[in-house]
Amino acid sequence: MRWVQSLKLRRAVSLLKQSKRLADLGRDEEALPANEEAVTIYRELAAADPGTFRRGLAISLERLSLRLAGLGRREEALAAVKEAVTIYREPRPGRRGRYPYLAAGLTNLSLRLAGLGRREEALAAVKEAVTIYREAAVDSVFRPDLARSLDSLSLRLAGAGREEEALAAIEEAVTIFRQLLAGGDEEVRHDFADALNTLALRLVELRREHHALTPIDKSVSIYRELTAVRPSAINRYLATPLNTKSIILLRLGRQDEALTAIEEAVSIDRELAAVNPGVGRPTLALSLTRLSECLADLGRAEEALTAIDEAVMVYRELASASPGAFRLGIAWSLARKMTFLVDLGRSEDALVASDEAVGIYRELAAANPGGLGPGLAPLLYRQSDCLAELGRPQEALAATEEAITIYRELAAASPGPFGPDLADSLDNLAALLSALERDAEAEAARAEAAQIRERL
Repeated sequence: MRWVQSLKLRRAVSLLKQSKRLADLGRDEEALPANEEAVTIYRELAAADPGTFRRGLAISLERLSLRLAGLGRREEALAAVKEAVTIYREPRPGRRGRYPYLAAGLTNLSLRLAGLGRREEALAAVKEAVTIYREAAVDSVFRPDLARSLDSLSLRLAGAGREEEALAAIEEAVTIFRQLLAGGDEEVRHDFADALNTLALRLVELRREHHALTPIDKSVSIYRELTAVRPSAINRYLATPLNTKSIILLRLGRQDEALTAIEEAVSIDRELAAVNPGVGRPTLALSLTRLSECLADLGRAEEALTAIDEAVMVYRELASASPGAFRLGIAWSLARKMTFLVDLGRSEDALVASDEAVGIYRELAAANPGGLGPGLAPLLYRQSDCLAELGRPQEALAATEEAITIYRELAAASPGPFGPDLADSLDNLAALLSALERDAEAEAARAEAAQIRERL
């Protein structure tokens, strides 16, 4: 029977490798069946010999979670990684401390929970991962893993509105990677560049754009150096810090330089999309959206509209193959299209775009109630302005009231990032109520907005 087990194991390992290769090419639909078959084989092996094969089952489940998440099947992805984490927690004879495989699983679990809007659980999972990696990092081989987990922790803390803690976490990650650079490991340089990009984003969130320029310039520089050595493998990653750099430069009022950065990112993504559509087209859609924002800031509204129309088109094509993964992208880009149309005085067209975006958010929120409020609320706020402009005050009022309801829930959990939005929405409500001669209610809304700002 040993030879049968050996054949099955070789088949499972081969399937996992095949699945990863397909996923790396952006062929997620094809990657999934191979991973699912690997899980099935490991289940059979683990049923007969749990001590030998349970960990292999957990690894295959964790990778299955990544494949499902790539297809937008978030609940299934969460279930797979939860099972993996449960297996990683099982006692293993001779094991000292908590096994680092558990930390990797927890980091993945955190990502899946965050995608479903379960921010507190996501934060708890990644905190546990960091704790485990700290214990393991007495062995230097685990120091890169500790730094990567701190990068993830920074993201979760930022999502919870704990910006200063988020900054401290990514600063520690950057320090660790900087210390590891002496080893000359290309992967560490890659991770260091990625962490510098995260650091720049944290500084932007704290309105410290001038300080963010140094890390983002270094991130871009590292990726350029890596690209010179392995252009086909690394060049696609350069678009990410270029995107971030364009945001920073735009915030600093350096619009022409911001445009140069984002145009380079779009060019990189176009080249990648031509060679590898599955990987390149999602990043192209994102870069086109950023390009549209930059053009709009330069007062080039028609060009901004052209760029966002292309982004919407790309997202629609992607969503036709993987609706769960890209429907939100359509809504996100349509929301920006609405803004540009309003700037061009095309309020009716803006409302059409807004209605479709809101409809998509509602549809997705039905399956993921806790995760989409931060996107839906500002969209409703802008839709309210559009309706008011078209002389439809009652509908504008309803949209604003729904935005306020969402912002109340968000601000209750994270007052830092969402309190100002709640106050602004209340001011908008007050203006609409005043226009409808409901002065007492308008004054109450203004008073509440003022109280919120005093507390912040």
